[in-house]
Amino acid sequence: MFLDVPQGRALAIILPSVTLLAHVSSFFILRAFFATSRSTSSCAWYDLVCAIASAMGIFGAIKRRFHLVSVYAMVHAATLTVITFVLLVNILPASLPRSVPVLDYVRYDTNFEHWMCHELDDGFGWDAHWFEQCKLSFHTLSTGAAWASSVLMVAQWWALFGVVRWNIDMKSRKVSWEDLEKARR
Repeated sequence: MFLDVPQGRALAIILPSVTLLAHVSSFFILRAFFATSRSTSSCAWYDLVCAIASAMGIFGAIKRRFHLVSVYAMVHAATLTVITFVLLVNILPASLPRSVPVLDYVRYDTNFEHWMCHELDDGFGWDAHWFEQCKLSFHTLSTGAAWASSVLMVAQWWALFGVVRWNIDMKSRKVSWEDLEKARR
């Protein structure tokens, strides 16, 4: 067994709780700071759906309603699949995403570094050396963030598989307990 029952149940409560907190926080932050943007509205709806799924996962783990834990696991797996896809596209060599046109759309653009440093300059008249240092700093930060995100993504996949295994184990135990009770009658 992957995790014993108390550890599996604790993980099944903790993971949806953390994702609920993250999605509710993201929802309110997006609404507070970027209320007029159309893309923010889409993100807010996504956060709302994921928050509801997370609440269902928490309730399902506490009350042992395994179908609710399954709903949470499916929504979280779909989200992690998209995040995994986007992170891999940005970590893989640049030549690979260019060979598949769809991948280029989600790839981090180095023009962002150029634009951001140009915005930071904003009339201060920094020299070319400062501009190159700025771009290098943004590149280093973005690379570090991509790899840190990858580590966190792997940890979430591990936790999600733990929740799914616990859920499957509990479903099978519930069925076997019900079979034993029927056999006794």
